[in-house]
Amino acid sequence: GMPGPDIQKITVQPGDTFVIVSDGITRYMQTDNIAAIVSGKSLSQAAMDMVDMANAMGGADNSTCVIVRIESVDAWDEHEATG
Repeated sequence: GMPGPDIQKITVQPGDTFVIVSDGITRYMQTDNIAAIVSGKSLSQAAMDMVDMANAMGGADNSTCVIVRIESVDAWDEHEATG
């Protein structure tokens, strides 16, 4: 059958950054390289740099990158959100 989603609930804080990449990037880049690219840049520039670097290292696969940075955290009522 089809694989299901992998879901985890975590506590986030302002400034936390989440990087989701395809194997087209992880095949050519280590976690430390990814973290270095993301820090100190705009998120859109970091995503483009990551894809460009993976391609320059021989990436022949699709390289996909999504970066999310938490700007603020408000109280959230799960019951209210799910109805």
